Amino acid sequence: MEDFTWKEIAQMTYGRFHGAGIAVNDERVMVIGGSTSSAYGSSEYVFLDGQVEMGPTLPRSMYVGCFVKIDDTRAILIGGDSGPAFFNFNPSTYYFSIPDEAWTLGPDVAFPGYIQSCGMLVDVDNPSSIFVVKVGGYDGATLVATELLAVNSDEWAPGPDLNAAANMAGPHMTSTLDQKVM
Repeated sequence: MEDFTWKEIAQMTYGRFHGAGIAVNDERVMVIGGSTSSAYGSSEYVFLDGQVEMGPTLPRSMYVGCFVKIDDTRAILIGGDSGPAFFNFNPSTYYFSIPDEAWTLGPDVAFPGYIQSCGMLVDVDNPSSIFVVKVGGYDGATLVATELLAVNSDEWAPGPDLNAAANMAGPHMTSTLDQKVM
């Protein structure tokens, strides 16, 4: 993006409205789920050179959930709607082994969410302490609660409440900058 303009690099196999994705490495992105029936339980890889190939089948149908890369070998799929009917919230999480392209069941979240966002937070005093931050509603309207997954202990715990309720009218993005969740 040297000239700060968008450039199309590929056409995905399926439209993935309300899907999620991670950068697997510098050459490949994995995009999962989406709110079209053909995308519900599928994934695909988009390569920087424009190639597209189908990825592994998801452990369950998913859209408006989260997919977070934890490190170079694993990622986690969190919550979302199991479709095809709206508001079919799923509390399940699944770890994804990047080298093996395999899914394993993780711990359930306390508040299954519809439109939610997730991000990573690393403890600067203890870099091996990695947390996944989940923000999202279970009632389709608003929610001020957050949840933190301590990746090393595989346990969810309540996080700090948001200062204001998250409006769940559309997708959100959670990022960290200088150890602040944004």
